[in-house]
This record gives sequence, structure tokens and C-alpha cells, in this order.
Amino acid sequence: MVLAITLQTKMAIIIRRSKHWTAVFRDSNGKQVWRVLSGISNKQDALRAANALEDAAQRRRNASKIKRTFADIYKESFGEAGIEAASLRDFVASWLSEQKRQVSGGTFESYQKTVEALLDFLGNRADKDVSEITKKDVSGIREALATAGKAPRTINRYM
Repeated sequence: MVLAITLQTKMAIIIRRSKHWTAVFRDSNGKQVWRVLSGISNKQDALRAANALEDAAQRRRNASKIKRTFADIYKESFGEAGIEAASLRDFVASWLSEQKRQVSGGTFESYQKTVEALLDFLGNRADKDVSEITKKDVSGIREALATAGKAPRTINRYM
């Protein structure tokens, strides 16, 4: 009888190709993945980024955790904070203020109504990072609108 034991270890590697580092690792299905690590110049940071990518691919982390990991790497590398994450509420407020100058009054009111319905449905989740809005949330909004008796055309406009 032969006993086979497989250990899952981190095996991410980095390769220097021209000016950029490239990370090579396996995803959760064992498929080999190559990713260019643009903007990273030193070997230690490239290896850390490759390991973070591999970890994310194998554990299927959500987008906000990946952003935090790369924000940490960026801060350690450059000594400054990177781009701050925006909440959905902040994003739509900014988008609406931009639209106010570009569309008619009636269209703007329609946009406002749609945004209010979206934010009401999401509640506190609207204050989280935009990347945390999931396909399930969108399906939930669609279902809530249908349950509220909205016409299919109205639901599609909201989407």
C-alpha cells in the first residue's frame, strides 16, 4: 500500500522581465497564473506581492482584503498611503453632483430617485467599500423592487 500526502505550500515565484517583475503562482484550481507586477521595482516587494496574489487566488479572498494587502505593501514600499477606498454612498454622491451639470432636471431627479432606492436597500452596507457590493446585493435589489410591485421596465431602469 502506498500512502500519498500532498502538502499545499506557497510556491509563488517572481521573474524579472525587462523593467517589470512577473509573479507566477497557482490558483485554487491548480491553474498556473502569470501576473505582471507593474510599479514594483525591488525584488522583496515583488515577492511579497506575488505571495499576496497567490494567497488571494487560493483562498478566494474578497476584493477589499486584496486592496488592504496591496495598500499595506504600497505603504511599506513608499512610506505613504495609496488611494483611499470609496464607499458606495460617497461614490454615488460624487457621481450625482457631476451628473447635475450634464443632464436635464427630469433626468437628474430620476437618477436621484434611483440612487436613494439603492442606498435605502443597502442600508449600512452603502458605507462600506464599493468593491464589497456583490452580485447577491444586485440580485437582492432587483427582487426587492419586484416585490414592491415595480414594473419590469422600472426595475431595468434602476439596474
